Amino acid sequence: MTTTWSLFGLNGGQTVGVLAVLFILVVAYFVTRGVKSISRISAMGGMFVMALNVILLLASIAVLIGHGGHFAEPLKLRSFFISGSPDYQSIGQMISFALYAIFAYAGLEQMGGIMEDVDNAEKTYPKAALIATTIIGLGYAISILLWGASTNWTSLTADKSANLGNITYVLMNNLGVQLGDAFGMSHSAGLIMGSIFARFAGISMFFAYVGSFFVLTYAPLKSFILGSPKEVWPKKFIALNEHDVPAVAVWSQAILVSVLVILISFGGKSAEQLYLVLTNMGNVSSTLPYVFLVAAFPLFKRLNDVERPFIFYKNPTITWIITILVEALTIISILLTIISPFQTGDWFSGIWTVVGPIFFGVLAWVLFTLGEKKHGKL
Repeated sequence: MTTTWSLFGLNGGQTVGVLAVLFILVVAYFVTRGVKSISRISAMGGMFVMALNVILLLASIAVLIGHGGHFAEPLKLRSFFISGSPDYQSIGQMISFALYAIFAYAGLEQMGGIMEDVDNAEKTYPKAALIATTIIGLGYAISILLWGASTNWTSLTADKSANLGNITYVLMNNLGVQLGDAFGMSHSAGLIMGSIFARFAGISMFFAYVGSFFVLTYAPLKSFILGSPKEVWPKKFIALNEHDVPAVAVWSQAILVSVLVILISFGGKSAEQLYLVLTNMGNVSSTLPYVFLVAAFPLFKRLNDVERPFIFYKNPTITWIITILVEALTIISILLTIISPFQTGDWFSGIWTVVGPIFFGVLAWVLFTLGEKKHGKL
């Protein structure tokens, strides 16, 4: 519905932009109150998402039973290798989608920034990372398969009202409608069922996104600010408040992101374009640091004076093979995501997709250069 919203005469994209800025400022306020507020909201979001996945599993199985085992999206061998979406048919398109897949695991790396607040982190974090990686991988694969029980991808892509911002609600609404149809409910009862499913999805995703926003607002910032040479930053940026949070840095980040959101939302054509630009911009900006982290991993392994609480990759050859494969996939997916809008003539989306990495890269270079001039080689 956000594509149709209008606040003070603004169009859908501009209205969503204004609401997004208010949300960013509220998140920044609570983040400055410390880790406890972050953990409570993140835990609540996790429970709602688990409930949403359970509903998807049970309802999809029920739809299959009610429809005699027939999938809305015909189940063929080709379906396991080629996406039903026309946007991801070619090899290049499928590789570009890897950026979304990598971003799905981003929380694992970001959680490393708050490990000092976790009991027995040396043992807890590796186990949690392995378990979460397995669950996320299987969860995505099974979920995509189950969505095919109630949704035909060709019909979905033809629905112009569906976009990256509302796709979960569209799918859940359709699941509820199909569940009602499978068990002989009237059309009106099926629509009510679909509405209930969509609203529960809305509540679940709201808490999930709020939780992830809290973690992604705090953890990377803490890692960058407190994990880099203190000479790079103004003293106020690294100063901690009574809750051990760099409050000035949090508010500076919130203001900067708010400005970017306003510029994109007021420069775009619609809420749909806003969702696409922010998604691609966020994915590229969040995934780009992994290019450097992955490249540094085998070099880090060669250091002898570093304490390692746990070691996963013990064979140097396997380490290099994994590093090269992951690095190549990450770089290629980023480049294809950046190039794609320009190939379709969407210069607005293309330019904004690269603005974030370029701007923050230049900002980091300027800060580091000034720090070296003032304090010598860092």
